[in-house]
Amino acid sequence: MITIKTGNRKLKMIYSWELMTLQDFCNLASIPIPLAYESFIKADGSFTPETVDKYIEDMAAITDEQMNVEFPAYYRKVISCLTDIPERAFLNKDQINDIYAFLKPFVVSLIYHVPFVNFYGSLKEYTPDRLKNSFEIGGDTYYIPESVQILDELVPLAKEQMITYCEAGDLFKGMRISREDVNRLALFMAIYCRKKGEQYSDTLALERKDLMLQAPMSVVWAVFFCIVTRLKGSSETIRLFGKYPRTMEENVLEARAYKSMVAGGLSMSVPGTAVMAQ
Repeated sequence: MITIKTGNRKLKMIYSWELMTLQDFCNLASIPIPLAYESFIKADGSFTPETVDKYIEDMAAITDEQMNVEFPAYYRKVISCLTDIPERAFLNKDQINDIYAFLKPFVVSLIYHVPFVNFYGSLKEYTPDRLKNSFEIGGDTYYIPESVQILDELVPLAKEQMITYCEAGDLFKGMRISREDVNRLALFMAIYCRKKGEQYSDTLALERKDLMLQAPMSVVWAVFFCIVTRLKGSSETIRLFGKYPRTMEENVLEARAYKSMVAGGLSMSVPGTAVMAQ
């Protein structure tokens, strides 16, 4: 974890999917995202030269109250959720923005329904590591679905019972990892990750659901993407997005200036680069 020093205290922060548990992610998902902030993120991510007019309108619509009060208040809640820093701790605007920058990919993941990471100051889609055979929770070892080599082809989930496909297919068809879907990931893990030699049982899966909240998100993503991409309707699960290098203030102020110039009969060229806010 990254360590933050405040006086004589050393505080810790979750900054990677390996350090975040499924419970942490559920806690984050339970924090309401301001509608204006979510709209802003989506507008930034969908920017193209063809949509510049809508982009300008969306950026200019953000108020000073939202930019300076509502959004930072949300950032504080996220910081409190994923660090040891209490929500009421004294932090100035720059400190809030600096800390939130490390945590923003997790919020964007909830908005876009696909995991992101920080990569040299930009956001990049997260690619889970290749699945290992097992992982440990609470001193017990749980095994991921087994693959079988048939001639030259590796067949994933070849030894799984049909009922696990049916259970997961019914529960997770078209799942997009929205804030409402995050809590279902624990049941997903409980369905497919079992102890050595165990057969699937819906009763056991329900009993073990809460235990799976302790699993690191790096493992959860690895299991989820391995399995869900093989379920019917999974084509909507994975989406790719671009990089977003600039700050909210830069976008908002530029949009306001542009709108003002247009209203006054002037013209202005707008850079054709998609951007993401803090």
